[in-house]
Amino acid sequence: MDNFATKTLQNLFNCIDIAVKHHIKHWIVSPGSRVAPLTLGIVRHHNTEKITVTDERSAGFIALGKAMALLNDKNWHRENDFVGLACTSGSAVYNYAPAIAEAFYQQIPLLILTADRPPEWVGQQDGQTIQQKNIFGSHVKAFFEIPVDFLHQNSIWYAERIMNEACLALKTEPYAPIHINIPIREPFYPEKEEKIVPNTTRIWKEFSANLQLSPQQWHEMFILWEECENKLIVAGQNFSNLPLQQNLQKLYQDFQIPIVADSLANLHHSDFIHHHDIFLQNLSTEQKKQIQPEILITFGKSLISKSLKLFLKQFPPKYHLHIQAKGEVADTFQSITHIIRIEPNEFWKKLYEDWDLKTMLERDEEGEKDEYILAWEHYEHLAAQKINRFFVNENHHFSEFEAVGEILENLPKNINLHIGNSMPIRYVNFWGIQHQEISVFCNRGTSGIDGCVSTAVGTALMNPEKITVLVVGDLSFLYDKNGLWHHHLPKNLKIIVLNNFGGNIFSMIDGAKNQPELMTYFHTPHTQTMEKFAEIFGLAYQVAHDKHTLQASLSILFENNELPQLLEILTDRENNTKIWEKFKALAI
Repeated sequence: MDNFATKTLQNLFNCIDIAVKHHIKHWIVSPGSRVAPLTLGIVRHHNTEKITVTDERSAGFIALGKAMALLNDKNWHRENDFVGLACTSGSAVYNYAPAIAEAFYQQIPLLILTADRPPEWVGQQDGQTIQQKNIFGSHVKAFFEIPVDFLHQNSIWYAERIMNEACLALKTEPYAPIHINIPIREPFYPEKEEKIVPNTTRIWKEFSANLQLSPQQWHEMFILWEECENKLIVAGQNFSNLPLQQNLQKLYQDFQIPIVADSLANLHHSDFIHHHDIFLQNLSTEQKKQIQPEILITFGKSLISKSLKLFLKQFPPKYHLHIQAKGEVADTFQSITHIIRIEPNEFWKKLYEDWDLKTMLERDEEGEKDEYILAWEHYEHLAAQKINRFFVNENHHFSEFEAVGEILENLPKNINLHIGNSMPIRYVNFWGIQHQEISVFCNRGTSGIDGCVSTAVGTALMNPEKITVLVVGDLSFLYDKNGLWHHHLPKNLKIIVLNNFGGNIFSMIDGAKNQPELMTYFHTPHTQTMEKFAEIFGLAYQVAHDKHTLQASLSILFENNELPQLLEILTDRENNTKIWEKFKALAI
């Protein structure tokens, strides 16, 4: 091979080496010719874990699931491992877009390497060539491009500088995807006997200080806190964090502040409010005024509960403190008055340890709860009674709503639980999760049904010692079944498909369900069961159609770990709608 080609491959290998030394060690690569130098650099590196996934859309979501599992690890920090992607040029690049958008809104770090044509051939009708510069727009934190030639020492320095800058950006909060576009000239492959190994490369390190509040800022918050009687804490989507949960439990026990947690907040404790989705839609205006906060403290990302968002918009607090160390802040409830730039756990820890609890609590000598916390706990108790009583006492046919309750009741401890979008995540949020050992995931950055299967596969691959359970609708499964099309399916993956033969959410939305075009243009009816797909992809298969067969199937599902498994739950779409509407209409 001539010196030019060897030098190009050598420097591309060096770029990969820099990324790996920055702890981007877990790679998902998709086959292609122009990406070959990057693939070979990744595969031949001694310090990488790599798999190949043909469908780039699935590859993107599998990488997302692996990155989620890393961030959910209690021992993870910014000097631990990260996840990277590499694909060939053209439309392959665009197929990453859904996963990249999801990662951006969930603040998940992914390093994306995309091979490209040399710049002079873009727009010249050359094969697999599109406009790849800034192709992901504002859904990545930063875009970089490696020089196409390495003929001058400055070009080599520039390429290595770009890799260092990109990797440091990846490892800096707020986390988000980073895109590096890499134009590559032919030839793409070294000669058969040619050995190319990375040269010694220079790695940049960055040290950052923890954000802290000044004594004056703490004093200002102390004054606000003393001024307000009715305090409410609302937790948005977050990864599992046991120290955070423990500090919030102490706050609840000593301050008697209601803590409202969606299922994706991963605060699964009986002291917290989990059934707000049920009772908020049944309360009168006067009852809602009774639980209106004077001071609201929020942290975490998005909320599932539409009822909670509407309540906080319609009955806003006097002060709204949002805790977020870095990044753009979303004013979801249109009420923010203070942004607190500190890690949530550090805030709650310092609040509990340093503030004068006796002054803060202002409780009587018997320590009785005040009316505000009693009201929240009363409605939480009524909502929990409502959902349990409904499925015990009501004479009704088996539905997917009941099926989700059975699934949650029978889950083993210490597992990862992925929930599909559309109705599955809504069912889960109505039931609530009480198992503290369960980590709950869902693609709620963009809330699309695409990628649910692939994301769960990624998490299962990253945590082989843990069972990963995916609860997903039939359309979501069919839409993303290519997430199973590779040779790396882990034995710890358990997929539960709620099959109502066409999806059902539009029958449950007030506007859509009354339209004459509902069945033709909103629902997507089909006659598919999932047995053939399980056979094609090598999953053990079971089917359930009532409570009895579901309980028996769940027992087998969690005992058999010899193969990845798929359990299909068959229900009637119209009955699902009737049960859902009947439950929501029932007073607490």
